[in-house]
Amino acid sequence: MPIYLNVIRKILFFATAIFFCQVSFAQTLSQLTKQERLDVLLSKDDTSKIRALNKLAKAHNYLFIQYKHPEHRDSTFLAYNLAMKIANAYKTADKNYWQMTVLSGIGEAECYAGDTVNGRKKIFKAIGFFSSNNFIDDELNCWGVLNKTAEYHGNAKDQLSYLKALQSRALRYKKINMLIKTKEWMIDLIANSGKLDTLPKLYLSLIKEYKHTSAAELDYAYVQLARYYRYKGNLSNALYYALASRDWMIKTNDTTNRKKSFIYGELAEIYQFLGNSAKSIFWYKKTIEVRRKEKLSQVSIYRTTGFLVQEHIKLKQATEALAYITNLAREFPPIGGDNEANLFQMKAYCYEALGKVKLAEDAYINMIKRYRAFPTHPVVLQIANYDIGKFYVNQKQFKKASLYISEKDFVQGGAAEMKDYHYLQYKIDSANKNYPSALYHLNTFKNISDSIFNVTKSKQIAELEIKYATKQKENDIRILKKDQQIQNENIKRANLTRNWILSGVFLLFLVIGLLYNSFSINQKKSKEIDLKNASLSLLIAEKDDLLQDKEWLLKEIHHRVKNNLQIITSLLHSQSIYINNDEALVAIQNSENRVHAIALIHQKLYQSESLELISIPAYIEELIGYLKGSYSLDNRITFEKHLESIDLHVAQAVTLGLILNEAITNAIKYAYGPDEIGVIYIKIIKSNDNFYELTIADNGTGFSPGFDFNKVESLGLNLMRGLCKQLGGSLEFSSNQGCTINITFKRDF
Repeated sequence: MPIYLNVIRKILFFATAIFFCQVSFAQTLSQLTKQERLDVLLSKDDTSKIRALNKLAKAHNYLFIQYKHPEHRDSTFLAYNLAMKIANAYKTADKNYWQMTVLSGIGEAECYAGDTVNGRKKIFKAIGFFSSNNFIDDELNCWGVLNKTAEYHGNAKDQLSYLKALQSRALRYKKINMLIKTKEWMIDLIANSGKLDTLPKLYLSLIKEYKHTSAAELDYAYVQLARYYRYKGNLSNALYYALASRDWMIKTNDTTNRKKSFIYGELAEIYQFLGNSAKSIFWYKKTIEVRRKEKLSQVSIYRTTGFLVQEHIKLKQATEALAYITNLAREFPPIGGDNEANLFQMKAYCYEALGKVKLAEDAYINMIKRYRAFPTHPVVLQIANYDIGKFYVNQKQFKKASLYISEKDFVQGGAAEMKDYHYLQYKIDSANKNYPSALYHLNTFKNISDSIFNVTKSKQIAELEIKYATKQKENDIRILKKDQQIQNENIKRANLTRNWILSGVFLLFLVIGLLYNSFSINQKKSKEIDLKNASLSLLIAEKDDLLQDKEWLLKEIHHRVKNNLQIITSLLHSQSIYINNDEALVAIQNSENRVHAIALIHQKLYQSESLELISIPAYIEELIGYLKGSYSLDNRITFEKHLESIDLHVAQAVTLGLILNEAITNAIKYAYGPDEIGVIYIKIIKSNDNFYELTIADNGTGFSPGFDFNKVESLGLNLMRGLCKQLGGSLEFSSNQGCTINITFKRDF
């Protein structure tokens, strides 16, 4: 399914003069950049104007397909009509090309709007022109549009007809990527017609046919296999093909954000079902990152964030998850009922995990109301019903739970979803004393769980098999290259022998002797090479095993250090309960924060791929979240951040973390009164070469005039001076409408 553009916030009106007439129309696409919005107004090039209008029209058409709002349909045709006016006034040789380009777009929009007869006529007219004038890519794209519009209207017969036409033309023009994409569409059409279990055989056949090419579109086949096996509960195969898809994407260097979003999202879901929350979070975050870069629909970003929140909750990180949701809603306010429902759904997860039952119930109810009031995909509504049903089961309100849990709602689910449904139904039936039904659902739950459990147990074996297969492929490539070299040498020898024979019979015995001698030497060398290769392969394998052991040990060390630091934090917190002296209590609390700042470093290390480098922006986000919770700030004090992507070695990261903890804590405690609202600014940038600049500032009361920071002796300031000296940096204080701390240091690692 295509991923549509984000819903816009408000309608933007603008006017432009095109040739001799004034034209006004509503531009509702907020994702266009400022330059793109002005293309039609300012460009002196008519071609650029047409491209900008076509882009705008397609964006509105995507919005109309998703939301069915008449204003999007009207804006689509208005933009296309303006583009056609420009094309009709063309006086250059490519006038007909641009007329047909716009005409095909109008035809596509008419098909989606329901006028398939006129829409297809326009598209076929464009196809005739593109075919006659050798515009191959444009012709193939038009056939693709016909296929997609037929799919949209559920017309499988026409869809198959268009796909056959597209396949024959892609084959004729030798467009391998389009040919593969067409075959993939055909396989999906067959699977959607009720023959789902034919999908693996068909896709494996496609992969076998084109695996020796560099066709970028083949990674879709691997992803579809991964999705199929995930749906069936065979997570070992699902992981294998998802990783194979990622490898193929890298091999073909087709690493567009849209493709990465598709593949990374599948990996995240597979690891989620495998119970590996750390890896699932890693891939979900990468998915959200590329979807933001690509400016994909808000729906896709919100729903992916919902899965990410669930994985954080599994790791007892509900507070962090709630902070993440809050930041997301602030950055991307929900537009439309589905996004509002998704936001309530995520908040409900967090409130339930935090034990805030009333808030969780209110959020779940708001979620279900919005989903039911908005055209929602059945699977999305199924998940929503399951979530609120599970909530009521956990609260032992089984009558309310039964209102949302129904077997007919879960027929579209895979093995994991059916397992969860049967467990909830078992709980409800048991509470209602419907024991035969409860026993049936319990047995079904156990059978599915056992199946998935066996797959989970084989996860490590599957990963090893993947690594082995990769190494085996590399060895095969090396062997093939070696064989090719030997074959080339043999050909050269054969040619040399023929020349010697033609030169004279008297040299025959000499040539035979030379050949035999050369053959013996080569045989000997070949054996020696084989022995050395075998020894080298063994050494490489041992080295890889040692490196893996070392990496595992380092992660385990960081994990244990983090746990020990958490124990120290807990001990300090426990001690603070029995302290009546306010100064001692403050000292204990400050120590807790310092220890936690160090613990976060080690937590980031064992959760990340790198064992030495810390992502400073991610670390600062988590530190701020902890301090906000520690001091119960709510929204009284907000944080504004300007954080460049900077990775520091753990030695410098620990020192920098302690400095940040001291500076932020001082700002929270002393910059504002108990009920005063304020802002704390945090900025870290790379100033030049290997120098970095860290700034922590607030807009509080500041210090009195003439205040000398150098004469102040306090543990916090002395600690910051010492830590800054340890960094080899400079520390500056200023007080102008608040307090500003500026630290400049050099990266040493």
